[in-house]
Amino acid sequence: LMEVDAMEQAALGVDDGEDDDFERGRAEGYAEGRRAGARAFLEFCFKDGYHPGVSMRRLYGMAQKLSPDLIAQMSGADCGSMFGETRAAWDYRLLAMFDGTGVKGRDGKREGAKEKYRQAQMGNSNRKNGAKRSRQL
Repeated sequence: LMEVDAMEQAALGVDDGEDDDFERGRAEGYAEGRRAGARAFLEFCFKDGYHPGVSMRRLYGMAQKLSPDLIAQMSGADCGSMFGETRAAWDYRLLAMFDGTGVKGRDGKREGAKEKYRQAQMGNSNRKNGAKRSRQL
C-alpha cells in the first residue's frame, strides 16, 4: 500500500518532505532519541509483567488517555469489557496508572476542580439561613 501511495503522490507531484526530515534526523543523531523514547514506552507497557493481558491493559489505557482515535473512540466500558472488567474498574486503573504524572486525557478536569467540587458539597449555602432541611413527605 505504501508503494501505491508513493506512486500516486509522485504522479500528482506531491512532495510532503517527510523523507527528507527523516534522513536529516538520522544524520543528526535523532535516532538515538527515538530509540530511547520507544524503549521508555515499552518499559511502561511491560512495567507490571510480561503477561499479554497486563501489558495490553496498559497499552490500551495509554491509547485511551492520550489518543482515543487510535482505538476507535472506545469508551471505558468497551475497554473494560474487552479485558473482563467493569467500567469503574477500568477508570480506576487509569486514574491509578496516570496519577501524579500530569497526563490528562481529553476528558481530564482542570487542576483543583475535584477539590472545588468536594468543598461545594460540604455545605450548600444557597438555602434560607444556610441550613439544610430534612425532606418532609
